[in-house]
Amino acid sequence: MVNDKFEKVADSYSKMFYYSPYYMLLAELLEKYLGQACHVLEIGIADGIVAMAWERVRQESGNKRPLTYFGLDPVERMVEVARERSDTMNIKFLPSVGTISEAIQISQLVRDTPLDGLIISRVLHEIFIQHDLDHEKLFFDIKRILDRKHPKIVVLGIVNRFIGLTKDETERFISEQIKEIGHGHDPAKEYVDQSLLDEFMIKNQYKIVDQKKISQPLNGFDPSPWGETLTVYELS
Repeated sequence: MVNDKFEKVADSYSKMFYYSPYYMLLAELLEKYLGQACHVLEIGIADGIVAMAWERVRQESGNKRPLTYFGLDPVERMVEVARERSDTMNIKFLPSVGTISEAIQISQLVRDTPLDGLIISRVLHEIFIQHDLDHEKLFFDIKRILDRKHPKIVVLGIVNRFIGLTKDETERFISEQIKEIGHGHDPAKEYVDQSLLDEFMIKNQYKIVDQKKISQPLNGFDPSPWGETLTVYELS
């Protein structure tokens, strides 16, 4: 099961990644573009790592604006840890168990509340895999949220698709990823295509207002084919 690998790391996920360049940059982008937000929804919250990182930045910047942060994750243990952490947060953090398909149905409050922001970070490729590596199926679920909630800002984070590795290099790539994070993916097949994602968002009346790339070192590769992109889209 896809969720099994995340159940195993639920109690250590933040310890492994909290101070990674990816999450630090993501938190800064959220404060820059959603610092005045009242309601946001994150799909794929893991153990609450993004909410925690953003709250740290909010505190450092003196941002005391009330924020209700809805969160979904299909991994029950991840949500349990996130709920435990919510008690220590100054924001109103509301984690729930669920998938992207259930995003517009997590509670009556979400259905009745306009969303200032939608965040999907580092889980797009997992959703992509669950959708049979079909971009259109993935985009269909995202579009349901966009059409229903019309978030003003959407922040999407992907692991970059990389085409050009030999079979041996791909196997080594996956092996090194497993050593680093406990699981690995074929970078040419199992990651979302950034150009198609941008095209989809623009087609749905969102413009790109910021885009940052992060390189992840990978043992045995120079330069590393492992990287990530964070994109901020604004409703036109």
